Amino acid sequence: MSATPCLHLNHFEAHTETQTLFNNINISLAGGSLLHIQGPNGSGKSTLLRMIAGLKPHQGTVFWQDSTQKTVNIESELFYFSHQLAIKLGLTVQENIRHLQSLHGGHSENLSSILEILGLHSKRNTLAEALSQGQQQSLALAPLLWGTQKLWLLDEPFVALDSKAKRWLSQLLNRHLAQKGWVILASHEKIEYLEHPIEPLFLGALDA
Repeated sequence: MSATPCLHLNHFEAHTETQTLFNNINISLAGGSLLHIQGPNGSGKSTLLRMIAGLKPHQGTVFWQDSTQKTVNIESELFYFSHQLAIKLGLTVQENIRHLQSLHGGHSENLSSILEILGLHSKRNTLAEALSQGQQQSLALAPLLWGTQKLWLLDEPFVALDSKAKRWLSQLLNRHLAQKGWVILASHEKIEYLEHPIEPLFLGALDA
């Protein structure tokens, strides 16, 4: 029987000029795992996610081993969602989705069903700048509907979402985990509707 794919975070640490945010973080996650990063503001949650995504100089490595135990670099296999939403405010909702599909793959013929899931079908011709914060958040999360990346890095993805949007996002997380993908998620909120175990990582109260 083949070994379960495993994601490894090795020796992650981050420092300011005067403080240590976190150090010696070593975690191995089997396929289908969700790591929930928790901690107060300034504890380094977003910093750790940016480091894993390769967007911030850091000490530490991330890699995964597939079912044959071959070691693979994860950078091409991750989707990173941050506070700075990757949408263009001067484009309409449907134009933004087509743009996101060009960046993250996806088929334009699925546009109508994507809009329905996002609750944005009636807003398809509305400029993104005219959407509510929750609608903008949903739009920016759209690549999760079609993406094939194995590792999802999500920074406060539930912020401003209504209960319907929170449910479809949780359903996407469940599907991704069932397919043995990984989710590393920073959130102050309780993760609802999740059908898979959550592994917590608590960071301290130091200033990020």
